[in-house]
Amino acid sequence: MKTFYLIDFENVHNDGIANIESMTKEEHVHIFSTPNVTNIRQDIFWLNGDIKSHLVPVRKQSLDMHLVSYLGYLLGVYGKECSYVIISKDKDYDNIVKFWKEEGYPNISRKEKLPGTASTQRKKTQTVYQTKTNVQSKSKVAKRESQVRSFFGQHFKKKIYVDCKEDIIQIILKSETKQQVNNELLKLYSDGTVVSHIYKTIQPLISELPGK
Repeated sequence: MKTFYLIDFENVHNDGIANIESMTKEEHVHIFSTPNVTNIRQDIFWLNGDIKSHLVPVRKQSLDMHLVSYLGYLLGVYGKECSYVIISKDKDYDNIVKFWKEEGYPNISRKEKLPGTASTQRKKTQTVYQTKTNVQSKSKVAKRESQVRSFFGQHFKKKIYVDCKEDIIQIILKSETKQQVNNELLKLYSDGTVVSHIYKTIQPLISELPGK
């Protein structure tokens, strides 16, 4: 069954459409607002769904009359087999709901916000949190690598070090302990003196790693 949502945006604002991400292909959203209130979340228009906005003139009860008029248009086009929901906290719409029910349209109601499950909201919150965490993690990794590369350029200019630049940098970035750093450097160089020099020089970079 198709469901049409008519949003009184001046009344419910963005809180009333907070669950819009959970809408299905059978659900259609019409958002009514005036030039006084146009701060509709722009990201919703990128969603894969039938979402339309209607800007109406600023007059006394102008939005209410336009919304109710459009409801009548939808009823005439789609009939009694569809569902119609007015999204508003304004209880005056209840008289319209009652009128159309008495006219034989049972699937009309008023709600204060778009319906949505708790699981949908948790999923949305988790997705936002995970995205934010991933962005922060990538930023931290990029900053760390930039720091290591800059340090290397300042302290290791001899050919013996430059020839193994990428290997040394990756050892510093990926090692989880100081002992691991030392062991990986020993695999890279057979000369203990070279390893000792590198290990002592990079101490500021690995000071937070566990071990000695």
